[in-house]
Amino acid sequence: MAESSEYVLVVLSGKSISINTVNNGFLLDYYAEKKFEKFKRYLIDIIIHWKEYQKFIVNNQNRDFFMEVEEERQLFVRHLYELCEFISTTLNIKWNIKSLSSYYENDYKSFKEGSHTMHEGTLDKILTEIKPYFSNGLISCIELIVNAQKDYWQQEDLLLFEMCKGLEFNINQIRVVLEKDILDD
Repeated sequence: MAESSEYVLVVLSGKSISINTVNNGFLLDYYAEKKFEKFKRYLIDIIIHWKEYQKFIVNNQNRDFFMEVEEERQLFVRHLYELCEFISTTLNIKWNIKSLSSYYENDYKSFKEGSHTMHEGTLDKILTEIKPYFSNGLISCIELIVNAQKDYWQQEDLLLFEMCKGLEFNINQIRVVLEKDILDD
């Protein structure tokens, strides 16, 4: 009889399941592949939209803290939060930001308005905390594609690889743009 190993897998929803590799090894492959496909989508997303994300971060800080944030910008920050969290955790960048629901709860306690309402002060706090993860995630993704997994990405997505090679060439400029909140239109 084959020796079995027990693994606890944290599924994308945050719930953990126990998997016996002899009987359920296919589940490990399934979840790994599912996570990798999601990672590829987020990887492409951060690479092709990094300037828009940077612009959003810069333009949505230091505003009137008591003003409500429109639904479109709330959805945008939610997407940015999820993108940065997924990329960070996938690349083993320790994620030390509280949950979005905690931000909403604190906003509700401060302003006593709807539980789905966010104010500019809360948005500013979220973006201030996300910013270094966004920067590190973007740089890490570029380096992953161009250096660590060069052969894979040249075969898998040559267009993305070539784009990242161009970004890597300018990586020091990108770092300055990200650190100094420079907007490049």
